[in-house]
Amino acid sequence: MNKTIQLLRFIGSPGFPSSIPDIDTSDSVKLFDYSLKNRFSLLYLNETKRRTIFCNFRQAYQQHMAKYAEMLDAVERISRVLSEAHLRHAIFKTIRPYISTTVDIDVIVFGDVLQYERACDIAQNAGYKRIVRGPMSTTLQDPRTGIGVDLYDEVAVSYVPYIDKVKLLDDVTNANASSHSHVRMLTREADLVSLIAHSIVKENMYTLSEFYTYVYYLDGLDVDRFLQLAKKMHLKSAIRTHTAITALLYETAYKTLPVALKTILGHVGNDEFETARTINNEFEMPHKYHPITVARSLLEIAQEGKTIKGMANQFLHAFDGRFFKDFLKKVKEHVKRATY
Repeated sequence: MNKTIQLLRFIGSPGFPSSIPDIDTSDSVKLFDYSLKNRFSLLYLNETKRRTIFCNFRQAYQQHMAKYAEMLDAVERISRVLSEAHLRHAIFKTIRPYISTTVDIDVIVFGDVLQYERACDIAQNAGYKRIVRGPMSTTLQDPRTGIGVDLYDEVAVSYVPYIDKVKLLDDVTNANASSHSHVRMLTREADLVSLIAHSIVKENMYTLSEFYTYVYYLDGLDVDRFLQLAKKMHLKSAIRTHTAITALLYETAYKTLPVALKTILGHVGNDEFETARTINNEFEMPHKYHPITVARSLLEIAQEGKTIKGMANQFLHAFDGRFFKDFLKKVKEHVKRATY
């Protein structure tokens, strides 16, 4: 059986339990490696707890759960530091709607550039070490766990914003990250839109972690609000592509489609180009989007004033030899990688 479909059937989905009773040790190791490549290994390990194969993964599960607890602590810490300084912010595409670890924490800082600079200073004064400064973001290191914390002035690729943070201001909410604290996060509708934009515009890649984020968010998703955000942020093309691949995987694995997913697909339409490529590649994941797909999404978001300005700024910096050399190196690495 195809590894992607086998893995989806082994784990199941919300409201659709696993349809594979058990697997042998050899297959379980291959699927674990595949889940690592697709960035949702803890969800896989959590499913093995109910199986006889769990004895082979007990140590890995304990290690991943320790990292999960560390991540939640780090999320709470940075949100508390910024909240106590009265800085408007939101954690995004970090805490997934299923059990999952991450290598870094992403934080949008609302307001102007002065608020962003203040957020960086406040964090550093609280013990966060600055690792690298980019055109639109700064990477810091959590003082206790070492987890990376990315503070965003704008959600961008280099100098080019692909999400207008101002349009997310009404979609910030308090959410429990653990049993003893609250963090500022985006609503599920805004977080899903942001994740999809990140997948296509920045990473140019679809992973199975995104499949599970999408299908878990469907439970309780305000479809109208989700579609309004996609339209308002000029991301309808990106939503169409991502939704089409998600629906293809879901229907292939489970022989059905959730009502909410059908509704979204009915509004945004299908992307036969990328779904055909997915089938031709035998559902191998991660799936790399075709450059035409990425370009199509970029052209759509270019309707944003911030994006056009960012593109012009990017063009001007291309004449800086040092910047251009470093930029080309990163582009080459970006294209060659198998996952992110």
